[in-house]
Amino acid sequence: MRALSRPRPKSIYTAMGFAQGFFFGCWALAGVVWWVVDLELSPLRLILLGTFLEGTVWLAESPTGVVADVFSRKWSVVLSWVMIGGGMIVGPATDLFVVMLVAQVIWGVGFTFQSGADTAWVTDELGYEDDRIIFRHAIARVFGVIVGVVVAMAASQWSLRGAMILAGMGSIVFAGGLAATMTEKNFQPIESDKDRSILSRAGSTWAVMARTWRQGLSVTMSIPVLRLLAVATFVAATVDEMVDRLDMKRVIEVGFPDQDGETAAFFFGIIWIVMSLATLPVMLAFNRDRENLSDRWSAIALSGLLASSAVGVAMMAGPALAVALIGWTLRDVVREVAMPVATAWTNRQAPSDIRATVLSFQSQSVAFGQMAGGLAMGALAQATSLAAAFIVGAGLLTVTSISVAFFGTRTGPAHAV
Repeated sequence: MRALSRPRPKSIYTAMGFAQGFFFGCWALAGVVWWVVDLELSPLRLILLGTFLEGTVWLAESPTGVVADVFSRKWSVVLSWVMIGGGMIVGPATDLFVVMLVAQVIWGVGFTFQSGADTAWVTDELGYEDDRIIFRHAIARVFGVIVGVVVAMAASQWSLRGAMILAGMGSIVFAGGLAATMTEKNFQPIESDKDRSILSRAGSTWAVMARTWRQGLSVTMSIPVLRLLAVATFVAATVDEMVDRLDMKRVIEVGFPDQDGETAAFFFGIIWIVMSLATLPVMLAFNRDRENLSDRWSAIALSGLLASSAVGVAMMAGPALAVALIGWTLRDVVREVAMPVATAWTNRQAPSDIRATVLSFQSQSVAFGQMAGGLAMGALAQATSLAAAFIVGAGLLTVTSISVAFFGTRTGPAHAV
């Protein structure tokens, strides 16, 4: 009997994007409503949840990225989905804040095993760089968010915490599917006979990992585009963390009607669906014009997206509910589109053998910005007001937008290290 053929790498990578959106949308809608509406966590505690998550990502990003380059990108991704699912299940197990923080740590470590490894995996399996698949992955993620939010809206009428646990269980099941379907034909792990001499000369596996990490750092620091992206993503992430953790609280503050958790999940789910639907045409437009996204045009596009995000964040600082909702939508759309632009730009610059490590450095910039900058913005919101924090955030994004436009259009082409 003829064996069934495995799905192609492009199909698997696209399915990963959908699953990322689905499980995150399902878990996050229920989780944020639980934190903000039912538990009424303070701005500082909401930020602390993000600080523990991003602090974990910052500490673990490089080691786990190197694991993907040295041992296996496939199994790094599979492990990621298992750990993320575990964090999703632990988080709602109790309303003790310390348990929520532990869940963020588990989720953070799991995320780093996937960050960079999935894009490096599909690029190696295809044998060439393809910006189209990165945008297709991002578009699938948007569709996944929409479906996940719908599922969360329904499941939350039963239990907010139950919806979160179901998402975690689904993530673990998905990991099993990836283990059975992912190939790894074009990657040689460090244990192979071909590379035993490398391991012997290095003296230990840890020495090889340290060497790969240093090489990733060298590449990131020596290529102007990657340096610029590292700085820009750090600043943008500072604002993103503040908005991600405080957006719902801000909307409620400016006049969103009081609701219980289940009802709030339904109405905020509608808002999230509208945001995702608004993202799709913009994402499709960027996907259509991807061939024009040279380094120069990537800089112009990213600068424009950051400027638009600044406008959205500034609108959220206003006193009117309708204006805040429009600003929230604008900022969310821009953030979702900016991610694949930055990833594709980075992917073009990174050498194949350490691509996962270089991509992880960009994620590390995001994590450090969300950890350190997000905590500072949360403290500002706690000490002054949510509106003041959002105004400062809009200013930071404006400065970053100008910097990307100025320096990004003047950097030369990448060079070998």
